[in-house]
Order: sequence, then C-alpha cells, then structure tokens
Amino acid sequence: MKSELDINLQDDQPTKLSNLSKDELKGLKWLERRVADGKIAITKADKGGATIITRPELLRKISFEKLSNPSLYRKLDADPTKNLHKELIDLWIDGKMKELVTAKTAKNIMGISDEPKADRSGPTNAQSTLPHYKPGKPYFYPSLKIHKIKIEDLKPGVEPPGRLITALQEGVTRRSDVYLADTYLRSLEREFCEDLLIDSGDALNWLETTKSTVDHNLKRRLKSFAFDYKALYDSLKPELALEALTVAMDECRPDWSEEFKTWILKLVEHSFKSSVGQFEGNWYQQLVGVPTGGSLCVQIANIAVYYYMRKVVYSDSHLMKNVVTLKRYIDDGAGYFDGTKRQYSDFISTVNSRLSSVGLNIDEFSIEDPGTYTCFLDIRFMFDSNGDLQTDLFVKETDSRSYLYFGSTHPNHIYSSIIYSQCLRLRRIINDDQRLAQRIDELKECFYNSNYPRKMVENISSKVKTFERRLPTCRNTSNSSILLPASPDQKSIRVISTFGSDEALIEVIEKFEPVLESSTSLSPGTSASSASDRPPVKKFFSYVKRTGSSLRRRLLNPQQHAESSAVAKTEPCHHRNCKCCNMIGSDDSYSINGLKIRSAPGTCSSYNIVYIFMCNLCDRKKCYVGRTVRPLHERVTEHRANFYKILNDPSLKHCDDYLREDSDTYSLGAHLVDEHGITNRPDFDLSYTVFILKNSSPRSLEVNEHLFIQKLRTLKPHGINSCDPFSMPLLFENKSFNPDSLY
Repeated sequence: MKSELDINLQDDQPTKLSNLSKDELKGLKWLERRVADGKIAITKADKGGATIITRPELLRKISFEKLSNPSLYRKLDADPTKNLHKELIDLWIDGKMKELVTAKTAKNIMGISDEPKADRSGPTNAQSTLPHYKPGKPYFYPSLKIHKIKIEDLKPGVEPPGRLITALQEGVTRRSDVYLADTYLRSLEREFCEDLLIDSGDALNWLETTKSTVDHNLKRRLKSFAFDYKALYDSLKPELALEALTVAMDECRPDWSEEFKTWILKLVEHSFKSSVGQFEGNWYQQLVGVPTGGSLCVQIANIAVYYYMRKVVYSDSHLMKNVVTLKRYIDDGAGYFDGTKRQYSDFISTVNSRLSSVGLNIDEFSIEDPGTYTCFLDIRFMFDSNGDLQTDLFVKETDSRSYLYFGSTHPNHIYSSIIYSQCLRLRRIINDDQRLAQRIDELKECFYNSNYPRKMVENISSKVKTFERRLPTCRNTSNSSILLPASPDQKSIRVISTFGSDEALIEVIEKFEPVLESSTSLSPGTSASSASDRPPVKKFFSYVKRTGSSLRRRLLNPQQHAESSAVAKTEPCHHRNCKCCNMIGSDDSYSINGLKIRSAPGTCSSYNIVYIFMCNLCDRKKCYVGRTVRPLHERVTEHRANFYKILNDPSLKHCDDYLREDSDTYSLGAHLVDEHGITNRPDFDLSYTVFILKNSSPRSLEVNEHLFIQKLRTLKPHGINSCDPFSMPLLFENKSFNPDSLY
C-alpha cells in the first residue's frame, strides 16, 4: 500500500477544483501581497460575520491604547510562559498525587507521565515532549465593533470602537481550562445560575413559558426590556469571580471535598494569572477582568454575575417588585416590566449603584410599550395589546447576511443543508406564519446573492413553510477540541482527505483495506485467535472529508498585527555568548530552488518555529528544514553538537541513527563531512545560514515543517533532509510541480 501511495504522490498532480476566475485569482494574490507587506489589514467584525478591510495602523492603535492603560495591563520584562507552564504542571502533579484527578486524565490532558521511577518509589511525573502539550505564544488583537456604528456612518476612514481579545487558544492553560470547563464548570454554571439562558433556543422556551404562566390581563400591559453590561469581561474582578465560584461549589457540589474545591480554585486563579500575551515584541499581563478569549471566561463570568446580582438585586423583593421575569445571556439581559418607563430607569440606576462597588455597570438599556418589539440576541419579542406573544427575527444593520458561495468546492448537500438550517431557524424564532413567509422571502434574496440556484432555494424554503413550529430542547453541548472523545473499544483509523482532491489516494487505501482487516497483527484479539473468534470490526478505516482553503483563512491573520512592525525578518538576539547570532542571515528574502522565501520575524530566542539551514558551500544552496518548540539557539546547538560527535567518533557513520533514512539526527553534520569534507569544528557556523521560515502553533509545527520541506524541495537529493515528518516522499517528483498547489 505504501508503495502505491508513493507512486501516486510522485506521479499525480493534485486535482484541485477552483471556483475563482482568472481575474478573481489575480485579485486574491494582490490582496495577499498587500496584507503580507503590511499595506492593508483584513479582519473579522466583532458581530455579524462581516469582513473588514482597514489600515494596520488602526488595529495597532486600538491595541496599544488598551495595553497602555496601567489599571488594566502590566508590561512584563520577559516572556513568562515557561515559568507559568511549570507552575501549572506542578498544580496538576499535586492534584494527581492527592488523587484529585486520575493518572490517566493527567496524562491525557497535560502529558504527565505515570511511568515509575527507577527505584519504584513513585511515578516520574515527567512531562511529555510532544508539541501539542507545549504552550504557544498568546497574543493580543482587537475586534472591531462596527455594530456600534449607524449604518449610514459606516464609511471608509471611520474608526469603529474595538475590544481587545487575548488569543489564548495558544495560551499556557488552554488544555487545563478546556478540561475544567467541559468536566466541571459548564454543568455547575447551568445549575447555579437561575437567570441563565444558554442560547436563543433557550430564550424562546423562556418566552413561551412566560406566555403560559403570566395572567392574560397582566400580559396586555407588560413592557419588554433589554440591557447590556458594559465591558463585562474586562470589568469582572478576579477576587469576585473566585468568591462566586466558591459559593457555587459549596451550594451545588456538596459531595466535592474541600481539598478538591481548593484545587479547582487554584487552577482557575492560575488561569487568571496566565492571561498574558505578546504585542509589538513586548509581553503584557491582564490585571483586572477575566481574559476575553479564554476557555473559562463564559462560565466564570456567568457564575460571578449571577452571584452578585442575586446578592444585591434579585434578593431585594422591593427593588424587584415590578420585574415580572428577567433572564440573561452572559452580558445581555431581557425581561418584562410591570411599571412605567421612568420606574424602569430608576430600577436600572439603583442596580448600577449597587454594582459599582465591584466594577460592573449596565450602560445600555431599553424598554418598550406593549405592541413594540424589544431586541434580544437574534430575537425580537413583545406582548401585543391583546396579550399575545409575538416573536420575530432580529438582524443587526451591519450583519453581512452572507452565506457560503454556491459553486465553491463543497458537496451539494452542504448547500442544501445551509438553506434548510437557516429556514428552520426562522421557523423556530417566528411564531406567525405570515411574518415567517415575509422573512423567508428576504432570506431567499440573500441566497440568490450568493449564487444559489433558485429552484433549490424555492423547494427547500417552501417545504419549511409547511412545518409546524417546534422549539428546541435544552442541549448540554461542548465545544472542546482537545479532550479525548468518548469512543467504542473497536476504534477505526481516520483517513482525512480534502474534498475535490486526493481521490487517487483514497482508492489505494480502499483497495488494501480488506487485506489490512484480515491481518492478525492489526486486528483485535490475540495473534493466536482465529478469524471467527475475533470480535467484528465495523470498519477498519473511517473516511473524513475536509474543506479546502477559504478566502478568510488565506487573508485573515490577527497574529500578524500583534507582531512587532520594527522586526520584519529574523534578527540576531545579541545575547552574550550566543553562538547562533553569527549564523542568522542578514537578508529579508532568499531564493531557494527557484522560489523567493521571506525570512519570518523573530530572533535566536524565538520558539515554536519552523527554521531553515542554508548551506553556503553548495552551488545550489542545499537546505535543511526543521521545527522546534524550544528557542532556536538551543536547536542550533544540538545540530552543532551532532556534527562534533561525527568528528570525534568516525565510527558513527556506521551506526543506525546515521544510516537511517527516517532520521535527521546527523543530517546537517553528515552533509558537511560527506559532501564537503569539512573536519574543523568552527566551520559548522561558517558553512550554514539560518533563519526562521514560520512562527507556528505547537499543534501545527509538523504540518508546517512538512509543507516547507515539500515546497522548498529539501528532501535528498535536492536538499539535506533525510525524511519528511510524515514519512512522505517528495510529492509529484515526476511531474512539473507548482508549489502553490500545496496551499
């Protein structure tokens, strides 16, 4: 099977469908160049799905203004992630040793080994060296709130307000936070917070419950209201959040031991402490609030807000006498009020006066008479003059209402599913058939603008119009992308391919699947068992299709705007005794195998990178591509040390590591010795030029290394690499190859 796959990879060009015309491709390349050169910035709107083209200076200005506020952020002297990660590992080891968490969980989530020490006195608790357990480089970027601007004022040159987001998907506590949220805090939040709505479906159920439980005459005079907390995440004090979490655990989790609750609090507190990020080459730490962009922010904010609102507002029956019902979705609240608009305004003023001591504030609120809609989430709601509940769709003026373009590289059922799901969403929200028909007609125009066939849109929308309205039941969902999914004992191997290509490779795998299924070594059970004795396997392989690249994925790069504009290429770190500094290339770009490659920003101290060695002795500048989660100078030192080993012990040329085709341990040293006859130690530094190809997430280092090895053709004999990280041959070796087809 491997041989046939290798032949296909070397002989076949990737069959890739393009839904872009020649002029559109030209425009896309122009946009990519302008973004790469820092002439324009392309970002996503805070709400509404719009894509914004703006000046990079505006994004940097918003970020710098926020980070320069000493009451919100503190500038750090150095990168704190290494120390913070060690503290987190120590907390998990402590929890494991006290049996607050199982050894299996500690290994799966944090990579903590349960292998015994040599003297059998206990586990080593060593941390895994796998990249996905390592922290990345969190950074700050602004999200533009164009929905705060009137549509007529939204013109080129306008500077919308923004909120600063900490990109903690690469943060120190990412894996720990997702585990806490999914395993403990999400269920605790929903049990503790009696005013909480999970989503718009939950909000619709609440409105219907209110309709059925409130007296009819009262409904005829009820005013609907909505309000919004100002900068909730930035305003919440960590000490209030920890106090609220303590109360929630005491009330709702009496079976948890005090020691376990203390461990949870320490992990959450460490998550607050680890709210750090990089901007313009400097590191900052958030001083107040919970980190926007963190995996715990929603649960912690909900618990803290409910705890304090219950303490100073909900428990005051005199203050709440006119509030018939009140619910909240994170920082947005809504309900019904039996009183005058002046009384409602006084109610909000009193609430704000009681919230001010903890930094919370309701800055936007509205109240409408019966018969006038109030907007909440994506719903407009009211009781009309007859006391009947009316619901409608709410769309912000700045909402792009754009959908996946018909004709892009996706299977047909994706397009029909989008139409169906959007029409069904309207059916759930809108409780009047005539209003539903009007909104579906408006939605159809949006699909037509995205090139959807009229017949497809008409057939699906007409079908949904005939459906009976049904509200969703409550769902306990998780958005975790790192926790191990529950799976049966009989696991299948996932084969992931890109839709519209890779068909020849899939055919090879399917061809050999029956042979692999019958293999004794790969099938379940012992080798001695017969085929009839072995338990049945549903499927040896499971085939998964993924989409190709999208315009947004190709053009949006928020991390680029957090990087220092002063450092445009790889620079020496200038630290004393750094031997790597003299090897760093001085040029902005280099020509490698006919391709112009830019030097990525960074220094000898940069980590989580894909790097390159260029041989200065080769006529065609043979290259080596590598990856590291540690600082570049440490990896260079290892390569240099392996060269010294060859010089000190010539017998190494006959050892397995030296001869193996699937190992690059000695590749750089062997290249100098075997191809150039270098025997002097100092010549290693003189023979190679080093620079960074890409700053990467630890999780995608292998993929990025693979892409650059293939793009730059650095596998032997064209380059110095002995192997690809996925043991793949040089792709399309026997064809004229366009490296851009890899992206």
